[in-house]
Amino acid sequence: MLGMILTVGIAQRSTGIKVKARDVNGAKVELKLNGLAARIFQHEFDHLQGVLFFERMAPDIRAELLPRLVQWEEEFLKDNPGVPIQRVTTSSTESDANE
Repeated sequence: MLGMILTVGIAQRSTGIKVKARDVNGAKVELKLNGLAARIFQHEFDHLQGVLFFERMAPDIRAELLPRLVQWEEEFLKDNPGVPIQRVTTSSTESDANE
């Protein structure tokens, strides 16, 4: 949750959305979400689609933050060797920082 709080506003998202879905019984459901609720829904939906927050950043913001994101990756890999991650620079999965 802390990571999400720190990045609110960085990713480009719509401020209002309409969601059409079906509930567990198959009945149609329609939601209109605005503001923070819309942003949170889009963020969580991105997780389901495999989209990471840095892929939604404006190019200039991503370029500015890229060195710090890469630093976080390297720190994570150092502390968690062998854990596969999706690299911010390549959008590919790597299992080891030495590959």
